[in-house]
Amino acid sequence: MAQFRKTGASASGQNMREVYRESGVLSIEVFGERHLGADLKSRDFWDTVIEEVLKPVERCRNEANLREKWTRAEARMHLSGS
Repeated sequence: MAQFRKTGASASGQNMREVYRESGVLSIEVFGERHLGADLKSRDFWDTVIEEVLKPVERCRNEANLREKWTRAEARMHLSGS
């Protein structure tokens, strides 16, 4: 999807409609190479995909940790009478 966001086309230069059409007839390996410019059998490809998918989860986790720290700090201030 990053390819489409950047250029509006797949790695082969096709628009989304053409990509949808070919998704029903190409093998997954050929589809990945042609439209994603990637070897779907490659560990590097999947590591990159998983890393990208987990970025929003990590941001949420970081925000939750910050909120928890702030809440604890506020509770300590309240208990200490500050």
